[in-house]
Amino acid sequence: MPMLTSLLLAAGESRRMGRPKALLTLPSGETFLDEASHAVRACAIPLAIAVVGSALAETLATRDHGFAAIIVNESPQKGQLLSVQLGLSHLIRSAPSASGTLLHLVDNPGQLQDRMGMVMAEVERTGGGNLIAAAFQREPGHPLWLPRRLWEGVLAWAGPDGLRGFIASTGETVSLVETGLESTHWDIDTPEAYRQLVNPAPD
Repeated sequence: MPMLTSLLLAAGESRRMGRPKALLTLPSGETFLDEASHAVRACAIPLAIAVVGSALAETLATRDHGFAAIIVNESPQKGQLLSVQLGLSHLIRSAPSASGTLLHLVDNPGQLQDRMGMVMAEVERTGGGNLIAAAFQREPGHPLWLPRRLWEGVLAWAGPDGLRGFIASTGETVSLVETGLESTHWDIDTPEAYRQLVNPAPD
């Protein structure tokens, strides 16, 4: 069975939100960060880490967040790829036997435990050697399984479009796991998107 890890990306500057997106509240009452923490615990992921901005790191210092390590991205303005690289660098040192990591985004909440579980089941079924993404209506979303054999390539990537650009450059096929969940594509990145999440328009 592959040795699974997970990597939460939560270092965005949240300029449009005015506060860390990780601390926004879902209709259930839990924060986006709470949901991520509960998901990694419920899925029994052996090693779960998070990459965060400095403001969120101060908040996490006083909370039971459930992550084995909190890595601070001091330069979030450089883009999400830097957070991925910081996280992978830590995993290479702390989990040398890992077969890959499950990337999930703090601004992609909603039924996260279910989505993670579906992707993990496919990782275990296939051995985890290839890219695997949660999907909705055949369109890829998150979480994304990033196999260990690609980590060095990600760390060395300096091309355009961040992680997406790296994956495109490899020519690798991404296997899709249909979740049936619209949250697979949610991107709560603006106040408008957040308002729609907490007060959805009637059908």
